[in-house]
Amino acid sequence: MNKILPLLSLLVLLGVANEAFCRSLSGDAAKVERPGPSNRRSPFVISEIMYHPAPQEGGANLEFIEIFNSQPWWEEVGGFHIDGDINYGLPPGTRIEKLNYLIIASDPKAVKKAYGLENVLGPYTGRLSNSGGRLRLRNNLDAVLFEVNYDTRAPWPSSADGAGHSLTLGRPSYGEQDVRAWVQSNTVGGSPGEADTIGDEPLRRVCINEIKTNTNGDNLAFVELFNHSATDADLSGAVLTDSIGDKKFTFNEGTIIGAGEQLMVSSEQLGFPLVDGKGAVWFLNATDTRVLDVIHYKAQPNGFSLGRSPDGDAQWDHFAKPTFGQANRSPFQHDIVINEIMYNPISLDSGDEYIELHNRGNEAVDLSNWQFNDGIDFRFLDGTRLAAGGYLVVAKNRAQLLAKQKDLDVTLVYGNYGGTLSNRGERLLLTMPKEVLVDGKPGALKSVRVPVDEVTYGDGGTWGKWSDASGSSLELRDPHSDNRQASNWADSDESGKSDWMTISGEGSPDKTRGHLFSANYLQMFLLDKGECLVDDVQVFDARTDAKRVQNPGFEKKSTLEIVGTHNQSEIIAGKGPDGSKALHVKASSRGDTEGNAIWLSLSGRNPTKMRIEAKARWLRGHPELLMRTRNGGYEAFGSLPVPTNLGTPTQPNSARMENVGPVITGVIHSPVYPKKNEPATISARITDPDGLSKVTLHYRIDPSKTTTEVEMVDNGTAQDQIANDGIFTGRIPAQTMVKLVCFRIEAKDALEKAQTSTYPSTAPARECLIRMGTNPAKLNELGQYHFLINRDASLQWSKNHKRSNAPLPVTMIYNGERVIYDAGMYYGAGSYHSRVYSGPTGALSDYNATFPGDNRFMGAKKIVLSMPGQPSDRVAEPTAQIEQASYWLMYQAGAPTIHRRYVNLYVNGRKRAKVYEDTQRPNRDLVRQWYPSAGGELYKIQMWKELTNPKRSQNYQYQSHPAFLGGKQDANGIAPWYYRLCWPPRAYDGSANQMANLFELVQRINDTKNPEYIQRLEKVANMEQWMRVFAVENVVCNWDSYGAANGQNMSTFKPDGGRFEMIPWDMDLGLGQHSFGTSNPLFSTNDPFFGLTGDPIIKKIYRVNHFKRHYLRAVLELLDGPMNGDAFREYVDKKYNALKANKQTVNRPTSLTSFIKSRSSYLQRTIDRMDDEFSVTQLNEIQTDELTVTLSGTAPLRMRSLQVNGVPQQLEWKQLTRWQLVLPVEATRKSYTLTAIAGDGQPIEDATQSIEVSYTGDESFPHESVQINEWMASNDTTLKDSADGDFEDWIELHNRSELPVDLSGWWLTDDKTSPRKWQFPEGATIPTRGYLLIWADDEPLQTGDEFHMPFKLTANGESILLFDPEGRLADEVTFGEQKPDVAMGRSADKGVPTALAKATPGAKNESEIVSPTKPIQLVFVSEKPFTFTFHGVDGMKYIIEQSTDLRSWREVQTTNGKDDLIRHTVLLGQVETATFFRVSVQN
Repeated sequence: MNKILPLLSLLVLLGVANEAFCRSLSGDAAKVERPGPSNRRSPFVISEIMYHPAPQEGGANLEFIEIFNSQPWWEEVGGFHIDGDINYGLPPGTRIEKLNYLIIASDPKAVKKAYGLENVLGPYTGRLSNSGGRLRLRNNLDAVLFEVNYDTRAPWPSSADGAGHSLTLGRPSYGEQDVRAWVQSNTVGGSPGEADTIGDEPLRRVCINEIKTNTNGDNLAFVELFNHSATDADLSGAVLTDSIGDKKFTFNEGTIIGAGEQLMVSSEQLGFPLVDGKGAVWFLNATDTRVLDVIHYKAQPNGFSLGRSPDGDAQWDHFAKPTFGQANRSPFQHDIVINEIMYNPISLDSGDEYIELHNRGNEAVDLSNWQFNDGIDFRFLDGTRLAAGGYLVVAKNRAQLLAKQKDLDVTLVYGNYGGTLSNRGERLLLTMPKEVLVDGKPGALKSVRVPVDEVTYGDGGTWGKWSDASGSSLELRDPHSDNRQASNWADSDESGKSDWMTISGEGSPDKTRGHLFSANYLQMFLLDKGECLVDDVQVFDARTDAKRVQNPGFEKKSTLEIVGTHNQSEIIAGKGPDGSKALHVKASSRGDTEGNAIWLSLSGRNPTKMRIEAKARWLRGHPELLMRTRNGGYEAFGSLPVPTNLGTPTQPNSARMENVGPVITGVIHSPVYPKKNEPATISARITDPDGLSKVTLHYRIDPSKTTTEVEMVDNGTAQDQIANDGIFTGRIPAQTMVKLVCFRIEAKDALEKAQTSTYPSTAPARECLIRMGTNPAKLNELGQYHFLINRDASLQWSKNHKRSNAPLPVTMIYNGERVIYDAGMYYGAGSYHSRVYSGPTGALSDYNATFPGDNRFMGAKKIVLSMPGQPSDRVAEPTAQIEQASYWLMYQAGAPTIHRRYVNLYVNGRKRAKVYEDTQRPNRDLVRQWYPSAGGELYKIQMWKELTNPKRSQNYQYQSHPAFLGGKQDANGIAPWYYRLCWPPRAYDGSANQMANLFELVQRINDTKNPEYIQRLEKVANMEQWMRVFAVENVVCNWDSYGAANGQNMSTFKPDGGRFEMIPWDMDLGLGQHSFGTSNPLFSTNDPFFGLTGDPIIKKIYRVNHFKRHYLRAVLELLDGPMNGDAFREYVDKKYNALKANKQTVNRPTSLTSFIKSRSSYLQRTIDRMDDEFSVTQLNEIQTDELTVTLSGTAPLRMRSLQVNGVPQQLEWKQLTRWQLVLPVEATRKSYTLTAIAGDGQPIEDATQSIEVSYTGDESFPHESVQINEWMASNDTTLKDSADGDFEDWIELHNRSELPVDLSGWWLTDDKTSPRKWQFPEGATIPTRGYLLIWADDEPLQTGDEFHMPFKLTANGESILLFDPEGRLADEVTFGEQKPDVAMGRSADKGVPTALAKATPGAKNESEIVSPTKPIQLVFVSEKPFTFTFHGVDGMKYIIEQSTDLRSWREVQTTNGKDDLIRHTVLLGQVETATFFRVSVQN
């Protein structure tokens, strides 16, 4: 490898010395994981980013990114592309070998030379930002596989910002959007093309520990180092500097810093000033290969220092008394604290956000010119004061907050702040002003910002259960506690603010399908996580008012069955509307009709009509409550009123305490798998401002309940390495045989009225688990997921209903590296499969695992672990490939697909099946992957199930009803209760009852007799995409899906402003496994086992030729592509070989390849009998006196569209291959070329015909009167959209005629091949000689008086096209790259479009811009004079100037424009070899 210039790197401000970013000094946070995936979307990660390489001799640009393939087999990535700050498309045929890397560089030659690499792709366009940027990896279907928004300052490793290091994905299991996943490269230059591993560094545990930058009296400025290790460290040759590349202070030979000791260097010794205001101090190793630490500091209060607290910790504090080489003690606490945060209101309206400040001191504080510098943007005006013990609020929308919280003191509410609070958590920084000397020199002063308080809050986990869009704010529990610690915050208590409401509903029993069970149970559940009170529940005979609930007020002993996600619900006294008992409903997640609800038995017979009534009151979380009788038809749905005065702004916090217990973080055990006769060391960071009196480790050997106590110490003895560093350790004795050890930590502060904290916080209900005395399973190239569950949780698991979605506490160990103590686990799969389950380690099952919001796994809070095949088979599918192969075919067909990763799954040391799959599922993350630029509505298509009562949890019976889209689900037509069960919303924001768009789909898909049925349906549903998905399901013979025989295993998503699309799920019954044979007919809706016949409306869809062609073309494309030749065999063989190489006992996939071969043969024969060739029935020359002509002919099934002069047409299919087209006549005589276009967008060979049409009629052409008159594709400041105040693209149309023009049904587009992007609505007109403005802002749902289209213009240049309702091209303009705020249009509303001198939307256009030419370099190589010309405009004066250096200019010609060419001739000898000219204009 060629040598890179030795510019060095650093560690983040909040990290420990050169390890990696961490919140504590735990072993977990200090380790780098082996390379692997960072999300569950794909196996690919951007594993290294060199965004700001060190300067190189010769100016070489060494920018690069690195992509890693985590699969144990090669992967094809041709057609993938990178976007964000840079853009690059990977060439066709590009592949990444197994567990290997791909480098893409700005200058491939320079990177090859510098690193000695052979294969480097590029160059890409754009530059990686040096001030924080964005990178996304997309597949060839444009789905986002990986996305990171990196930054250049702490907590990101700022060593990558010009100091030579790269960013590397060192801990991928956290997810690429978590800063904890990213570390600096081990050495300068990074490690392109190979894994970046932690190398040997003797000073790795030495860090910058304290810094003082201002002098105060005799106190000098200084830098202090700390050796956070148990051995002495030799500093010889190490460097401190304020500038990378300049070694300003080098430690003398023999300089030693003792174990656990500090070493101070004064500013006088350093040789560079520690500037009071803003700067950096770098700590570099002696070999120029690594920056050991860095601190980017800001101004400090006079006399204060900034130091780690405690020594060597990740956390920094101000110290009023600098410690000068001693241990850092007693950090300073400012009186002003961030005390409350409403970051994600339950209203989902950012206008309800606010932040509260509290003065915990005894004196008023002047806040003049204080400001929030991070998270939000707000500055307090001069004269702002916060009284002692007082509160004030800064609101996103002050007027809105005051309107909703009417009791607030208006003098204590400030706003509006800029920006919005992140719903995923972010840093809030409050600063105050300070005057400092410029560059530290006497004389001029400058104002800088001094940090006062900061909080980096999170969403979920330790950061609160109900503050993330669930009604509560985040409240600081003790204003004197450390508000940077999550455990010192709590949810505000909103339980006393809401009102009772009556919920009622009436219905008739469902008689459209046979039911096994009677409607003798009332079920109630919340539609998502939340709590409410319920009382006075009653079910009436709607005709007689006879009551069926015997204990409506829960006053007597109740017969409630409480199961699953609602299992913590209880009856409590004194909470009813009249002070009586009430049912406290507690839902950890949404309920359902199976094992997650509250069941109440009903007496008497079932009447023909029933009415349900109850009183309910919201407490927290999701407010929608559903009550229904088993079997459907009856339900009462209520959206409980949520108060608007949420949180406690300007008031003492509802969660306030006088003293909170110690903070316990960074808990970890080591080693991860203690072997036989090897003890386990437990470490934790424990702090309390009042000191600690006792820290105790409690452990037990499961299943014994006997607990042993061990004192945890921080005194540097025994297993504790460093005294007084805040890290307490204790030891669990070695075990001689395999044991599951459960432990918890208890810490007590040193006050007289001491408070105690535990970890886990819910201990002993949840414990941390260690599997001791064992040799762990060997790692291989697959991921290793190991879950530990204790006996109590395992027994509870077995007692729970098998359809319960309530997680049981488990510990997860990933790859033997990362330990997650606060994970959860429960069964996966549906009712059909779960009947055979027998506990977490019993019969094979699918699992769901959960993780807290602040400790996610690969960015996810929930994962699905699937056994290949059907759990009900009790054995795994032999090849372990059927589902992955089916999804691969779905992907090749261009449909959204599910990623499944092979993993080794262990539960309590037992390997589960041959191999498991970490399975993506249709949820919010998948929607963001496949529809990254759109919000929308996701619906799960599932069978509606009814069960025997929950008491029969182990051997229950169930009945299922497939999902249909048929309009009449019961006698009343569209029945909301039915769609709530079979098409439930998922991944929604706000209400779980958003079904208006779904009901419109139901109405349109059933309106089969409408003459515009196809067009109306395709406006709301992407039927081509539906047919492709259904076709693939048929090709693999999977009958168990919507569109085939069953009504489940599918989701549908409607993007905002878009159309419904299908997302497949669960394709394990195919390719010969429990499926049809290879001769299963196309369009089949039958199944081989249960007599299912599919959705009747889909069967009707399959009889529509227009839709059938979409289906058959998808089949043909599969036959021509992935099912042709060796493509399928190569795909399954590479996986088989990888699984076998990793000791997985799976069968060779010959059954799959044989199935595909036979299935291909059958499908090809079948389609060949249906197919036809392209032809046009009419003659080549046509005369007509009508404004339209009708054409007809035949077309092959491969034809996706028929283009006429490049514009796709809407055809009517008389038969499967016979088409008819009504072609609008556009001119007196015109040639039309008809071209058949295949699915890949390319013309079909020998499928083109030209026709000459002559018009002999007298009518005028209606499309000639309207023109595209003006537009702006880069509107930065010119015209503001009144709908939202944004500056967005716009287009102006002009009616040149003397009559108004009705634009109803006209179309605007920026893509000729997609002419129907946006249609003018009914009633749209443009007046005589008038103008019409349309916003091209990709916000079609915006309301107001103006039109908004679902696309934007491209400032790099494109076309705009206008079509009339019959499809005539009314106008077309094409433009190149656009300058900001420069309008394009027709000068004086006529002629060829050009740049205009002034934008005139809604009015006549002015003249075109007359501007000087850009400098043109002329290089003379001949002996002839050179002449350049340009067009002059009458009335303009032109001055031509000449320069040789682009700095000094001289006038060489002045002339007036006369609407003629202006010439300037350069004679020989009058210019240098390189000369520049420019033209300026004077009016």
